[in-house]
This record gives sequence, C-alpha cells and structure tokens, in this order.
Amino acid sequence: MKKLLKQLLAVTTAIMMAITLLPAMANADETTDTTIKGDKGDEVCQLIIEKKDKSNHEQGVPGATFTAYKVAELTTNTDGTYNSFQLIEPFSNDASLNNITKDNLNNLSTKELEEKATKVREVAQAEGNAETVISQNATTGSDGKATMDLGIGYYLVVETKVPTGYVASKPFFVAMPTPSTTTKDGKTTTTGWTTKLTVQPKNEQVNSPEKTADEETVGTNGEITYTIKGSTVAEYDAADGYDVDSLKYWISDKFPDGFSLKENTVKVYPDNPTKKDVQALDTSKYTLLTNLNLDTLSDEQKAELGANTLLVKFEGSQVTEQKGKTIYVQYTAVADNPNPQNKNSATVIFTNDPNGGVATPKTDKTVSSFKIQVKKTGEKDSKPLAEATFKLLNEAGEELGTGTSDADGIVTFKKDNKNIMVSKGTYYLEETEAPSGYSLLNSKVKVVIGKKNNTESKVVFYYNVNNKKNADNTLEETPIEDNGVVTVPIENKKGFTLPTTGGMGTYIFTIGGLVVMAGAVLLLVSSKKKRA
Repeated sequence: MKKLLKQLLAVTTAIMMAITLLPAMANADETTDTTIKGDKGDEVCQLIIEKKDKSNHEQGVPGATFTAYKVAELTTNTDGTYNSFQLIEPFSNDASLNNITKDNLNNLSTKELEEKATKVREVAQAEGNAETVISQNATTGSDGKATMDLGIGYYLVVETKVPTGYVASKPFFVAMPTPSTTTKDGKTTTTGWTTKLTVQPKNEQVNSPEKTADEETVGTNGEITYTIKGSTVAEYDAADGYDVDSLKYWISDKFPDGFSLKENTVKVYPDNPTKKDVQALDTSKYTLLTNLNLDTLSDEQKAELGANTLLVKFEGSQVTEQKGKTIYVQYTAVADNPNPQNKNSATVIFTNDPNGGVATPKTDKTVSSFKIQVKKTGEKDSKPLAEATFKLLNEAGEELGTGTSDADGIVTFKKDNKNIMVSKGTYYLEETEAPSGYSLLNSKVKVVIGKKNNTESKVVFYYNVNNKKNADNTLEETPIEDNGVVTVPIENKKGFTLPTTGGMGTYIFTIGGLVVMAGAVLLLVSSKKKRA
C-alpha cells in the first residue's frame, strides 16, 4: 500500500490541483486573475489558516503550529498562463511513477488522497529532507488565525505542534494559487487564479484529566480511594495519517512517600463508575503494571512504569475500541506512614498527532494528615516538663499511640515504630504518668480537628481544645499550618504522687486515718454523755 501511495505522487495536473483535499472548509477570495503575477513565482500567494475547535466552530484555537511542505512547483507558459505542476525532489525521485495519468488521479477517493498526504509527510520527514522541503511555519494567535505567504507551488500543510488538550487536525494539500473554474455542459474551464485562500482545519478537543478522593484527610494506616478521570479517547483514523498499531493511551499515577497501593483494588471503567450499570472493563482490554509485582515485569515494562505506582496501558486497537469514551481508573491506597501534605500525581499520555507525538496532561490531588503533639509545662513558671506520659485516643476510646515528653516538654505519639498522623475528627489525650512532683491530670483533654472555608473560599483546617470559646461565645478555631502540627499546651500542677502500693508509706497513711477516725468516734461519744 505504501508503494502505491508513493506512486500516486508522480504527476499532478491543473484539474487535480483544484482539489484541495481539506478536511475543513476552504473559502477563496473572489479576486482572480488570468495570469500568475510575480517575479519567478516568489511569494505572491497568501494562505490564511483559521484554526477552529471541532465541537465549537466559533472558537478559535491558539498555539497550533502549521508547517507547509512544498511538494510540486508550477510551470508556466511564456505568456504567463498556466501550464502544469511538477513534483520536486525528494518526491520525484522514483522512476516507476511514470505510468500514472491524470485520469486515475482524478478518480482517487478522499481517503486515498488523505493516505497520499500521509506518504508525502513521511517523505518530507525522512532524514535530510525535512529542512529542504519546509517552506514556512506559522502559529495561530489568540484568535486562532495564522498567515503564510507562500510562493507558487503545491503544498502539504501539516499541524506539527498541537495545542494542549487537542488532537491534531488532518493534514491537507493546497495549490497556491488555486485555479478558479467554471463548468458548462459538463466541461470545466479554468478562468483565473485565486492568490488568497482561507482554510479552517478542525481540532478535536480532549478534556484534561481530573482526580478525586473519597476523603480529604487520612491518618496513619488509613485507607483512601482515588478516582482518576482520564482524557476522552480521541477518534483516530488511518486516513488521517495515524498508524493505528502505534497508538497509545496511558494513565499513570505516582504515589506520595508513605503511601502504598492496596492489592487487587485497581479497576478501569469506560465511563463514570458512579453511573448505574457501568461495569469495569475486562483486564484483557488493557495492560496493568504496578510496583506490587515488579518481579514479574520485564525490563521494558519496568522502564515504562518508572517511578509510578501504577500504569494502565491501552495500545493499538485497544485505543480505537474505546474511542469517544472517557476512561476512569479507581483504586485504594493505604497511608502507611503519611506526611502532612500527600500529593498524588496522575498523568494521561495519549497520541495527539500523526507524527507519533504525545500529550501528557497532568492532574494532582492532595490529601492532608495531622500530627497531634503535647506541649507539657509547669503551672506557674511554664517550664517544660519531661517524663509525662500520654495516650492518644480516637473518639471511640481506642488507643492510637503513646508518647512521653522530652526535655522540651514535647510529647509525640507513636505505635509500632510509626509516627501517628490523624485525619479530621475528635481525639482525646489521656495522661497516664505525671512528672515527678506534679499531679496527674484528672480528666482527658478533648481535641477536635475540623475544616471551614475562609473568605477566599479556600478550605482551612483548624483545631479546638476542650471546646474553648472566644469572647463572643463562638468556638475558638485555630488554623492548622501546612506542616499539619496541632500543638496542645497542657500544664501540670505541683502536688504529690501516692507511693506505690505495698510500700511503707501506705502504713503511715492507714494509721493516720485510723487515728482520725478514732478521734471522731471519741468526740461523738463525749458529746452524747454531756447532753445526757
């Protein structure tokens, strides 16, 4: 097929040049002339590209770069009238193309002409050819327009830089100038030339990925379910120059430090999984790579996975099977040892132009975790107190971790050698051992972590201790800094600690108590005798 496509480039006639092969609309100015003007055909023609969104024809698309490759040159008669277009190198180098006639060129279908454009692009991009055949590059501005001043010739125009969020428009041929023709009694006659042409290639817009989590905060050993909404799978066609076998659509996700993938939780959907009757795709429809099974991956697969935690791969026909669908990936992560700010980064990699280029839009989701610590001091001098031991409890009274104050009076909580982080909710601090010479707290300290929106509608996390209120009787809500630390000041009063059970001191207190009780009894008896 490729050899045939190459053969179709041999001879181009005036009638064939009238076919612009545009996948978009072309509008020519009415001004025409019966001769080609200009010194040896130097830049007398203007091509105006109006880049439009495929779904919204009124929306111009900025940032698209187009490259014009000159395929043929126009020869003229001595009087300046039209003669014919002739292929130039490297497109005219195959002697086997001599048997191509204008008749079978005129009978080519649109698809065959587009396939021809694909072959021209391949030749143009071949090593050593690209720079010699490029006539001009132009990039669309904020209004989606770009202008090329081209010499007389026949050109292939290719979108070589695709704006973010779009798939490239189809390449197209254009003759500069374009013949103006009239048809009478079935006969087409060239009446003049149009030197200014406007074309409107369309781009298919692809949505950016999104990422959500079922919770916005998580504690140590907690689980959180993420959902990645990928970009909509574009409609690729071999006639547009795409090699279907080389298509790719990948979704990868890189976990933050301290998070791991929960085994057997990755599901891939062709639509929003919250919709009724949406079923997960069979695993034969894609390839899943994760860091849970690195020992089973080939070196090539390990390189593809890279530093990511998981990678969902649609390739070749798997991509075209999902055309027009929005892919969702859902999985559960475990916060083994979270940090205050835990950012997951998901990336969608998809083919967006026939030259094999890919777009890599990225989306992030940050989940917060908090560290509750105690600042232990004396009642009067605010001196840091060491050796105070606390338990951190959740609202149900379950122990999350324990800690003992250091020389700075700071208590941090650990369990199983993990630093304990918490999500928003209600927690309690219970002192189990007071510093020497100080009284043990007689009640638990309540800590509430919540969220609210500030004046800029930004989520702010706060904490409150023991329902403390402001002067206006509203709850005191202390904002939590980005480091996630919630410091709870707790003072200890001076006092004594009861001796250990079984020690000598218990006898002293027991005897003293008996003496006091005996004295009370004697006073009562004496008082009764006197009244008698």
